[in-house]
Amino acid sequence: MGIDDLINFEGGSVKELKKAFHEAIDDYISTCKSLGKVPNKTYKGTFNVRIPSELHKEAAAFAAINRLSLNDFVKSAIDFALANQEQLNKKLSLK
Repeated sequence: MGIDDLINFEGGSVKELKKAFHEAIDDYISTCKSLGKVPNKTYKGTFNVRIPSELHKEAAAFAAINRLSLNDFVKSAIDFALANQEQLNKKLSLK
């Protein structure tokens, strides 16, 4: 996760797959080092989110009432969710 490049590996058993996976990752990191490349994926800071229209309406109204842009409200909501991951994980696992 978070790698921009394609990394291939294969094996005939779970044990072989795990070994090949670790070898492929080690090789990738080594290759990145020799090229002076950072192996992490870069993120632009923008993405599209698809939500039900009613949720969009409620979020826009909440943002407006609180004198926030919808973008700032979503940014705050994501920040809050990440700061409260344990509670959120519990809530999400109940569904």
